[in-house]
Amino acid sequence: MANYKNQVSNFNCFESFHLRYTSPEVLAQDVYDEASDVWSVGISLFAMLYSALPYSANDALTCKNLILQHRSLEIAIKDTFPKRHPDLVGLMLALTHRQPENRPTAEAVLRHPTFIAHATEHMRTGVPIPSSPNSSRDLHMFSLT
Repeated sequence: MANYKNQVSNFNCFESFHLRYTSPEVLAQDVYDEASDVWSVGISLFAMLYSALPYSANDALTCKNLILQHRSLEIAIKDTFPKRHPDLVGLMLALTHRQPENRPTAEAVLRHPTFIAHATEHMRTGVPIPSSPNSSRDLHMFSLT
């Protein structure tokens, strides 16, 4: 019976598509909280910005190890992906900060003027958010340090 339980647990954890959205602290079986959900939102934002997931592999164990080794998505996006709005990239990087305590809260994200401005303009006009505007919006709330 124990072998069957281990097989079921491994299947649920490692074979699921949702693994790609799972935070490093959850995969490491560390203490986690709502910051892990913020991580998942960051991965979803990455997918919306780049039509891809940052950590994909042919097998779940490799994918898990890539997530556990995560330091920052900044290097990957500089060399691999097209430029996107810097405010949205900054938000995505903050949401996927390696240290959960350094990720913004969901409430902070929803109150941030950059998020509100982009969401409101897009809903009002239906026009896609430009990929490389001239923006100097303050992202101090999303500081990565």
